[in-house]
Amino acid sequence: AAVAFVQRDARERAATAGRPAPGVVVMGHSAGAYLAAFVALDADVQRAAGMAPVCGAVSVSGAALDLRDRETYALEDNFDYYSARFAPDRVARAEPPPVPEPWQTEASPLTRVSPGDPPFLILYAGGETRALQRQSALLDAALAAAGVPSRVVVVPGRSHTRIVPTL
Repeated sequence: AAVAFVQRDARERAATAGRPAPGVVVMGHSAGAYLAAFVALDADVQRAAGMAPVCGAVSVSGAALDLRDRETYALEDNFDYYSARFAPDRVARAEPPPVPEPWQTEASPLTRVSPGDPPFLILYAGGETRALQRQSALLDAALAAAGVPSRVVVVPGRSHTRIVPTL
Protein backbone atom coordinates (compact mmCIF):
# COMPACT_ATOMS: atom_id res chain seq x y z
CA ALA A 1 0.00 0.00 0.00
CA ALA A 2 2.89 2.36 0.74
CA VAL A 3 4.41 1.78 -2.68
CA ALA A 4 1.02 2.34 -4.35
CA PHE A 5 0.69 5.62 -2.44
CA VAL A 6 4.16 6.77 -3.53
CA GLN A 7 3.38 5.84 -7.14
CA ARG A 8 0.09 7.80 -7.11
CA ASP A 9 1.71 10.79 -5.45
CA ALA A 10 4.61 10.77 -7.92
CA ARG A 11 2.18 10.64 -10.86
CA GLU A 12 0.14 13.54 -9.46
CA ARG A 13 3.19 15.70 -8.76
CA ALA A 14 4.67 14.95 -12.18
CA ALA A 15 1.36 15.78 -13.91
CA THR A 16 1.14 19.07 -12.00
CA ALA A 17 4.68 19.93 -13.10
CA GLY A 18 4.04 18.81 -16.69
CA ARG A 19 6.60 16.00 -16.49
CA PRO A 20 6.32 12.26 -17.07
CA ALA A 21 5.74 10.19 -13.93
CA PRO A 22 8.96 8.80 -12.45
CA GLY A 23 9.41 5.10 -11.80
CA VAL A 24 9.69 3.77 -8.28
CA VAL A 25 12.49 1.55 -6.97
CA VAL A 26 12.02 -0.38 -3.74
CA MET A 27 14.87 -1.00 -1.32
CA GLY A 28 15.22 -2.82 1.96
CA HIS A 29 17.77 -4.20 4.39
CA SER A 30 17.58 -7.63 6.02
CA ALA A 31 13.87 -8.33 6.63
CA GLY A 32 13.18 -5.13 4.68
CA ALA A 33 14.97 -6.68 1.69
CA TYR A 34 12.61 -9.63 2.04
CA LEU A 35 9.62 -7.24 1.89
CA ALA A 36 11.09 -5.26 -1.02
CA ALA A 37 11.64 -8.51 -2.96
CA PHE A 38 8.04 -9.58 -2.37
CA VAL A 39 6.73 -6.21 -3.55
CA ALA A 40 8.95 -6.31 -6.64
CA LEU A 41 8.32 -9.97 -7.56
CA ASP A 42 4.76 -10.86 -6.56
CA ALA A 43 2.09 -9.71 -9.03
CA ASP A 44 -0.66 -10.75 -6.57
CA VAL A 45 0.81 -8.46 -3.90
CA GLN A 46 1.00 -5.65 -6.47
CA ARG A 47 -2.64 -6.14 -7.56
CA ALA A 48 -3.91 -6.35 -3.98
CA ALA A 49 -2.15 -3.08 -3.14
CA GLY A 50 -3.35 -1.37 -6.32
CA MET A 51 0.18 -0.62 -7.42
CA ALA A 52 1.98 -0.70 -10.74
CA PRO A 53 5.10 -2.85 -11.10
CA VAL A 54 8.22 -1.16 -9.75
CA CYS A 55 11.15 -0.18 -11.96
CA GLY A 56 13.77 -1.88 -9.85
CA ALA A 57 14.66 -3.31 -6.46
CA VAL A 58 17.64 -3.12 -4.13
CA SER A 59 18.18 -6.00 -1.72
CA VAL A 60 20.65 -5.22 1.07
CA SER A 61 21.73 -8.27 3.09
CA GLY A 62 18.41 -9.95 2.37
CA ALA A 63 17.08 -12.53 4.80
CA ALA A 64 14.54 -15.31 4.20
CA LEU A 65 14.57 -14.86 0.43
CA ASP A 66 14.44 -18.63 -0.10
CA LEU A 67 13.14 -20.39 3.00
CA ARG A 68 13.34 -23.75 1.20
CA ASP A 69 17.16 -23.78 1.06
CA ARG A 70 18.56 -26.40 3.42
CA GLU A 71 22.14 -25.19 2.99
CA THR A 72 21.26 -21.77 4.40
CA TYR A 73 19.99 -23.48 7.55
CA ALA A 74 23.13 -25.63 7.73
CA LEU A 75 25.26 -22.46 7.66
CA GLU A 76 23.26 -20.89 10.47
CA ASP A 77 21.06 -22.88 12.84
CA ASN A 78 17.85 -20.86 12.48
CA PHE A 79 15.15 -23.04 10.92
CA ASP A 80 13.05 -22.86 14.08
CA TYR A 81 13.43 -19.05 14.13
CA TYR A 82 11.87 -18.74 10.66
CA SER A 83 9.24 -21.43 11.14
CA ALA A 84 8.08 -19.70 14.35
CA ARG A 85 7.55 -16.49 12.38
CA PHE A 86 6.06 -17.86 9.16
CA ALA A 87 4.24 -20.96 10.48
CA PRO A 88 3.65 -20.38 14.21
CA ASP A 89 1.07 -23.19 14.49
CA ARG A 90 3.39 -25.93 13.29
CA VAL A 91 5.31 -28.27 15.58
CA ALA A 92 8.73 -26.86 16.44
CA ARG A 93 11.60 -28.58 14.68
CA ALA A 94 15.28 -27.65 14.85
CA GLU A 95 16.09 -29.04 11.41
CA PRO A 96 14.33 -28.33 8.11
CA PRO A 97 12.32 -31.25 6.73
CA PRO A 98 13.76 -33.21 3.78
CA VAL A 99 11.02 -31.80 1.54
CA PRO A 100 10.05 -28.14 2.01
CA GLU A 101 6.77 -27.56 3.82
CA PRO A 102 4.13 -25.46 2.03
CA TRP A 103 4.83 -22.40 4.20
CA GLN A 104 8.47 -22.42 3.05
CA THR A 105 7.42 -22.11 -0.58
CA GLU A 106 4.57 -19.66 0.06
CA ALA A 107 6.75 -17.34 2.14
CA SER A 108 9.77 -17.34 -0.20
CA PRO A 109 10.07 -14.37 -2.57
CA LEU A 110 12.31 -16.45 -4.86
CA THR A 111 9.35 -18.65 -5.78
CA ARG A 112 7.83 -15.60 -7.50
CA VAL A 113 10.75 -14.79 -9.83
CA SER A 114 9.72 -14.76 -13.49
CA PRO A 115 10.88 -13.25 -16.79
CA GLY A 116 10.00 -9.57 -17.01
CA ASP A 117 10.58 -8.86 -13.33
CA PRO A 118 12.37 -5.58 -12.55
CA PRO A 119 16.17 -5.49 -12.33
CA PHE A 120 17.79 -5.98 -8.94
CA LEU A 121 20.86 -4.55 -7.25
CA ILE A 122 21.94 -7.05 -4.59
CA LEU A 123 24.25 -5.75 -1.87
CA TYR A 124 25.72 -7.45 1.14
CA ALA A 125 28.59 -6.74 3.51
CA GLY A 126 31.91 -8.55 3.21
CA GLY A 127 31.56 -9.37 6.91
CA GLU A 128 28.00 -10.68 6.47
CA THR A 129 27.05 -14.12 7.76
CA ARG A 130 27.56 -16.94 5.28
CA ALA A 131 23.84 -17.72 5.45
CA LEU A 132 22.86 -14.22 4.32
CA GLN A 133 25.59 -14.22 1.67
CA ARG A 134 24.04 -17.44 0.37
CA GLN A 135 20.55 -15.91 0.32
CA SER A 136 21.90 -13.07 -1.85
CA ALA A 137 23.57 -15.58 -4.18
CA LEU A 138 20.33 -17.57 -4.45
CA LEU A 139 18.42 -14.40 -5.38
CA ASP A 140 20.99 -13.54 -8.04
CA ALA A 141 20.90 -17.09 -9.47
CA ALA A 142 17.08 -17.18 -9.59
CA LEU A 143 16.96 -13.82 -11.34
CA ALA A 144 19.64 -14.90 -13.84
CA ALA A 145 17.76 -18.14 -14.58
CA ALA A 146 14.66 -16.06 -15.43
CA GLY A 147 16.67 -13.61 -17.56
CA VAL A 148 16.14 -10.76 -15.11
CA PRO A 149 19.06 -8.31 -14.90
CA SER A 150 20.83 -8.25 -11.54
CA ARG A 151 24.13 -7.16 -10.11
CA VAL A 152 25.78 -8.26 -6.88
CA VAL A 153 28.01 -5.84 -4.99
CA VAL A 154 29.93 -6.87 -1.89
CA VAL A 155 30.57 -3.90 0.41
CA PRO A 156 34.04 -4.58 1.83
CA GLY A 157 34.80 -4.81 5.51
CA ARG A 158 31.36 -4.24 6.96
CA SER A 159 28.86 -6.26 8.98
CA HIS A 160 25.12 -6.82 8.76
CA THR A 161 24.40 -3.77 10.90
CA ARG A 162 27.22 -1.51 9.67
CA ILE A 163 26.29 -1.77 6.00
CA VAL A 164 23.28 0.52 6.51
CA PRO A 165 25.20 3.59 7.77
CA THR A 166 27.89 2.79 5.19
CA LEU A 167 25.32 3.16 2.43
